Amino acid sequence: MRTFGVVTVLSSLFFIICKWEFPQWVALSGSIGIPLIIIHLLKDLFDNRKAPPGPKGWPILGMLVELVRENGILKCQEYAKQFGKVFSMHVGNFNVVVISDYKLIHEILKRDEFIGRPDFHGLYARNQGIKNRGILFSDSVSWQEQRRFALKTLRDFGFGKQSLESTLLHEAQELVGILKNCANEPVSLKHKFNCTVFNSLWYMLSGHRFDVSDAEFQRIISLMSGHLDKQFIFNPASYFPWPAKYNLIRPGLWKKSLAMLGLVFDLMDGLIKTHLEEYDPSKTDDFIDAYLHKHMRQDGSSFSGKEGIQNLRVSLLDLFVA
Repeated sequence: MRTFGVVTVLSSLFFIICKWEFPQWVALSGSIGIPLIIIHLLKDLFDNRKAPPGPKGWPILGMLVELVRENGILKCQEYAKQFGKVFSMHVGNFNVVVISDYKLIHEILKRDEFIGRPDFHGLYARNQGIKNRGILFSDSVSWQEQRRFALKTLRDFGFGKQSLESTLLHEAQELVGILKNCANEPVSLKHKFNCTVFNSLWYMLSGHRFDVSDAEFQRIISLMSGHLDKQFIFNPASYFPWPAKYNLIRPGLWKKSLAMLGLVFDLMDGLIKTHLEEYDPSKTDDFIDAYLHKHMRQDGSSFSGKEGIQNLRVSLLDLFVA
């Protein structure tokens, strides 16, 4: 009823304005803008007929203003207390249903109906123009194949098992050695723990590890960490990408994101090229080796052909940032 009342007021205002005399640009803006808002509100009215109750937001922006202005996660917890464990809201041009119950979330994530991922424009830039690549943000048959393979292969190499203990101990000893060298003087721990954790996983993925004190490695970790710190769930650039691309919101973020992706993909491409040149079908030393075994079968799956290599690049990126 609230939406219907706003539509009625705007419609009346539109017809009143049409009778007044304004500069041409004002009249043109009003004649375009007000009908668009009316259409948006009508769409909102019909789209939400069967949706769970939830907070009402601004036209076009939805609840994005409130979620950005405050801590979005804590704000959602407030809404859950007000509207229940399941509530709906608009965030930009997305209709969002929020579930704030552990058991319900656990049950829902088992069902295929809920494997969808949002169509954020940034994902297409990240995946070279295609949404369904990799593991984290894909939702097709490709996602099922890539996810199943990644989980099985990482377990085979000891992820989550006691057999990984020796690798973790080695990285811990490296970190202790670096800290000992900095005894009795100030030391920044900002990225040192990230480097150590990343090395443990990266060895399983590529068969290589970095020297934690390596300047280039620290630059990659620093760039990645700084980028991810700004990529919160209600980032306005995700919902309104075109203003972000032209520095109208979050100035510089889009350019920095592309630079970070370029740097990481250069790293991935170098490793994949080396593995292809040294490929041995009888050897499986790391994740990339195991992936290339499936790639070489050329069975028409998401591992085959050029698309298979693209999926490998993006899957490594997903595991890199995870």
